[in-house]
Amino acid sequence: LPMLRYGAPLFLASLPLALNVRLDQLFLANSVPAADLGRYAVSVTWAALGIPFMSSIGAVLFPRLASVTAAEAPALLARASRAGVILAIVFALGSAMLAPFLVPLLFGADFRVPLFIPITLAVASGLLGLNGLLEEGLRGAGEPRSVLVGEALGLAMTVALLVILVPSMGIEGAAIASVAGY
Repeated sequence: LPMLRYGAPLFLASLPLALNVRLDQLFLANSVPAADLGRYAVSVTWAALGIPFMSSIGAVLFPRLASVTAAEAPALLARASRAGVILAIVFALGSAMLAPFLVPLLFGADFRVPLFIPITLAVASGLLGLNGLLEEGLRGAGEPRSVLVGEALGLAMTVALLVILVPSMGIEGAAIASVAGY
């Protein structure tokens, strides 16, 4: 029963997370021309390059938090969070600054997008990476319900903003919805 109380919220949290990271593209598939969707998908892919680094911190943080006392956990989570914020900023800035040059070079000139898109999606990816790190911290601290609540609220925010912003703003609206949802 304790494993079910711990595991069920984490299983349920994986559903809104999986939807949240792809819902923008699913929504755009029915709302914008295919060329815009392709540019957006390439921008999302480019912006996500830093996420594996953020995930690696979370993978180390989870067992570490689970192994310390309740008194030690807040300080450890705070240190890891500060490091995560710094890494998220570094990767987001690097991704945003290099996108105008490397995206057309790697994917072709047809995938050049307004600068707003890669910058916004770089911020979104930084937040997504930080979100993952904090969720690993919450898992390690024994707070799986907090992960579920956060993911459900993030998905609700994404859905609401996609419905509101994409019809008038297209891929720019989807990028803003991603930042808010993450």
